[in-house]
Amino acid sequence: MIKKIIKPKKIFPFLVAFFSFDLYIGGVIGYFLTKFYDQKIYGKKIKKLGLKLDSILIPLGKYRLHLHHWMYPLCLFLGAAIFKISFLFSPFIFGFFCGIIIHDLVWDRDRFKILRKGS
Repeated sequence: MIKKIIKPKKIFPFLVAFFSFDLYIGGVIGYFLTKFYDQKIYGKKIKKLGLKLDSILIPLGKYRLHLHHWMYPLCLFLGAAIFKISFLFSPFIFGFFCGIIIHDLVWDRDRFKILRKGS
């Protein structure tokens, strides 16, 4: 009997690399550049200045729409699809922005708290 089962999350990057190496490289670069920026540049600047930055909140009646970082590339993709901007759908660029989205979905604690009660 097999004691260890290979988990899909460990096999997924290899499948992406097998089907499209450009997509894979773009995703890896996007993920690690976002991680580097988040930890080494953005975090240190905010600490050094002693600031606490508030999130972007858009009022919607009794609620507020919280714009997370992973939503920016998603909106860019939607805009590119609506306005038919084809260069954003090259495998490398698509992978790069997907890497940003994946980083933010993995590391942001309140990633799915999009609608909040207004004050």
